[in-house]
Amino acid sequence: MLIDNLINELEQGTGYPITISDSCNQIEIINTAKRLMTEKSITLKKSPSIFLDKMSVQVVLAQDIDDSTKEEVENRFLSLTGLNLEIK
Repeated sequence: MLIDNLINELEQGTGYPITISDSCNQIEIINTAKRLMTEKSITLKKSPSIFLDKMSVQVVLAQDIDDSTKEEVENRFLSLTGLNLEIK
């Protein structure tokens, strides 16, 4: 498998064992969502909610945003985390 070969190469190059966790760092995912909102001056009503069964994070906004900003933030979040961002 390609990923196994890459991990082996990285382990040999660094001299450290590398493992991949079965779970994600939920705190970092929430922080990523908050950071993206802050970068666009978007205020949240409450903290983001994670739905791992749907591979998504939901944020509820305290303000309206235009469609292009919404799409930009959603795409950036997906590229950073691999999770979908639901903006409400």
